[in-house]
Formats: sequence, C-alpha cells, structure tokens
Amino acid sequence: MVVEDDRYIQLLIIRKLQSAGYVVRASDSGAAALALVLQAPPQIVLLDIMLPDMDGLDVCRAIKTQLGAQSPPVIIVSARGQSQDVADGRAAGADDYLIKPFAPADLLARVQHLTRHT
Repeated sequence: MVVEDDRYIQLLIIRKLQSAGYVVRASDSGAAALALVLQAPPQIVLLDIMLPDMDGLDVCRAIKTQLGAQSPPVIIVSARGQSQDVADGRAAGADDYLIKPFAPADLLARVQHLTRHT
C-alpha cells in the first residue's frame, strides 16, 4: 500500500514495486488508506507524513494500535528529514524511515527486507 499525495512520487514508487513483482494499492488520502489497511491489511505500507486530510504519523499510530501484532510493517517516506522527525516516526510505530528524495533502489531494498522478515 502506497500512501502518497504527490502523484509523481506515488507513480515512481508504484512502478518500482510493480517491476519487482509486488501488487500495489495506492491512496492519496490518509483516512481512505487507513480504512483500506484496516479492512484488508497489505504486506507493507509506505506512508507519507504530510497528507492533505490526516497526518501520516496519526495513520501509522492507528494502524499499529488497531491491528496490533497483525499490523503490517510501515515505512515512512517523507521530506521531513531532521533527526527529531525520524524519532517521531519511530515513536509512532514506523518500522523504517526513508527521507525524500530517495533512490528507488534503496526504497526497494528496504521493502524487500521488511517483507522477508514479516
């Protein structure tokens, strides 16, 4: 599941994951993504923080709280790159934090790492 409101970045992530064999669902809304994740948990969630309707950290917290041990790994993908931003992401329950701009190969490596260990 890709949750990203920047259409260009969303398409970049989708194409990279699809080329590696992943089936990808996408949303540009935190609330819509949260509903989809709770209804049918994906293998992994790539989540932007700055969404138009809901803070990505709140989405992450809700996924981790409501799904508990059954929650998928969450990678925050954000332009917020200060050490406090990363700490906030981890405190919200994120399993990894990737700062934009990122190398698509790095994104794929992180996804593969987390999906192998879940």
